[in-house]
Amino acid sequence: MKRNILLLTGNGFIGRNLIKSLNKNKNKISIFIKKENNFKIPKNIQVYKKNIFQIKEIQVKDSIIVLTTLNNTNKDFKSKFSLLLNKIKSSKPKKLILISSVSVYSKKFNNLIILRVGNIFGELRTKPSYIEKIIISLVNKLDFVENKLNLIRSYIYIGEFCRAISKVINNKTIKTNIYNLSNKNYIFSSNQVHKIVAECLNIKIFVKKKKLVHIF
Repeated sequence: MKRNILLLTGNGFIGRNLIKSLNKNKNKISIFIKKENNFKIPKNIQVYKKNIFQIKEIQVKDSIIVLTTLNNTNKDFKSKFSLLLNKIKSSKPKKLILISSVSVYSKKFNNLIILRVGNIFGELRTKPSYIEKIIISLVNKLDFVENKLNLIRSYIYIGEFCRAISKVINNKTIKTNIYNLSNKNYIFSSNQVHKIVAECLNIKIFVKKKKLVHIF
């Protein structure tokens, strides 16, 4: 079924993968971006070149809106975000999917689905994540600062994440709520991640004083 989907995600890691995934189902997709980068957005997608906080009105009617995490320590952030939510609410979206932001946990909003997502890894990343940083340090024989080797983190592959978003978009039975999104098979301590990466790269590692990872 064709749907109007509005991505307030930008054209970074998550936005790129959602475009690639959701465009396969011939949905009508619109996206807001602050600036262009080296990612080529398909011609059939409506692009609005504007900061989402500068939106005067959501013009995509009867839409399913996907809003990614917004974390900001600026003093005026909460008021800006609140105004954005009011504009979203006035457009009467069919569904709002918010990807992990505590900023609106207490907000009353019909059809609001909050997905608290684990560490996402995979293709089309614009900045290295935790796993990529470890790989880069090992390949380039650089020290990697690690303060808590026993810290447990949950992970999810970007393809699994996009399939979950599609399920939330298409499934009418998913109700307004907060959901934790991760892969139960990808829950590792920092130390376990080091060992897995080292085995995949066929590299031996040595952890000194539980802080620095060295290559032999």
